[in-house]
Amino acid sequence: MDGFQGAVLAVKLKYIGAWTEARRALAARYHALFCASRFGRGRPYPEHGVVLPRELPGARHVWHQYVIRAPRRDALREFLSARGIGSEIYYPLPLHQQKR
Repeated sequence: MDGFQGAVLAVKLKYIGAWTEARRALAARYHALFCASRFGRGRPYPEHGVVLPRELPGARHVWHQYVIRAPRRDALREFLSARGIGSEIYYPLPLHQQKR
């Protein structure tokens, strides 16, 4: 890391706690809304719903991403897109299926 990058990081570090708390609040809201809509099912692979991420006991998630699993992923993305709701597939191909 050069001096300029260090200076930028030193400034950003002052805000990391607030940024993390803001992401944690958004994740809690997403979770509450999914559960209220009955899409957030507790079963591992729901037939009509999504698998929500969770925070493990004793851990503190920073929620860099709020990743859900859906049995009909592509149909869900089309549904969201048609309503102007953005979503992204960050890892379209699992690591074990990627070429070396």
